[in-house]
Amino acid sequence: MIDVTAYIKLYMNNRGYEHYTIQPEEVYKNSEDDKTRVINADNEFYFLMSDRIEAETVIDCDTNVYVYRQSNNDYRNSYSAQVFTGQITITMPEKPDAQIIEFLRVIPVIKTA
Repeated sequence: MIDVTAYIKLYMNNRGYEHYTIQPEEVYKNSEDDKTRVINADNEFYFLMSDRIEAETVIDCDTNVYVYRQSNNDYRNSYSAQVFTGQITITMPEKPDAQIIEFLRVIPVIKTA
């Protein structure tokens, strides 16, 4: 499993950001009719943290598209995390009625002289 804190630091440093804040962010699905969420993450980065995501959940953004299938539900054992930025659209399957998707929201802090 990857060290998420180290990965975030490397990811942000590679993009020129030395300073940033990290906040937990959760996306909820409460009913069968409540299956799409849109997040405006311009100048922010959402690192996916959920241990389990329902199959056929789709997370689509300006820089990444990820479809969760039964075979890749344990994506956090891979060598990289899923990162989303820009306009993020999350589409969850109709069943089950409830689901929580957890992210770490990373917001760059621009230091001024």
